[in-house]
Amino acid sequence: MLIWAIVLCGSALAGLLVAYLLPYRKFSFYLAGAIPWCLLLAALVYTVYLDPNNTDGNDGLWWIIVQLFAGTIAAGTGMIVWHFIHRHVLDSGR
Repeated sequence: MLIWAIVLCGSALAGLLVAYLLPYRKFSFYLAGAIPWCLLLAALVYTVYLDPNNTDGNDGLWWIIVQLFAGTIAAGTGMIVWHFIHRHVLDSGR
């Protein structure tokens, strides 16, 4: 369960930073989803192929499925946080 907290909090932080640092454009909305997805992919590839403490032989079989499932959740979380920040925080002064 701790891994889900790390994935969701990291994705929310990425969406928050993109919302505050980039102007209001569709590109930044997609970037808020792409950054967590790519960071999760990098963590999985490191864990499967480069981690010297990883001794399981079957890790190469599951990481693609994990990326599809958890990466989609991470991207969605980043995009939802970006939308929330732009809708309720940054645009509240208008």
